[in-house]
Amino acid sequence: MDALTRDQAAVKVLEHAAPMFSGIDDIVINDPYVLEDETAWVFPYNSKRFLDTGDINFALMSNNPVLVCKRTGELHTYPGALSAEDMLQAFSAGQ
Repeated sequence: MDALTRDQAAVKVLEHAAPMFSGIDDIVINDPYVLEDETAWVFPYNSKRFLDTGDINFALMSNNPVLVCKRTGELHTYPGALSAEDMLQAFSAGQ
């Protein structure tokens, strides 16, 4: 049984990101790119304005996706060089 729902996990990610990007209008989950396996979700996020317009001037910088463990609800961050798929693999391998 998962400790939380996908929507609850997404809220945790946005709450985690908000202090890093104070002054940014709306930070949102980039839903089409959320990945999951049986153990976790990986949530990419950006500013709503960037996702709506594609204008790089509104893109967040250093906003690596955040992995959320389905069993515990814990958040995990990984270096930006890892893809979301690699994050899931590293988490599953216990790294």
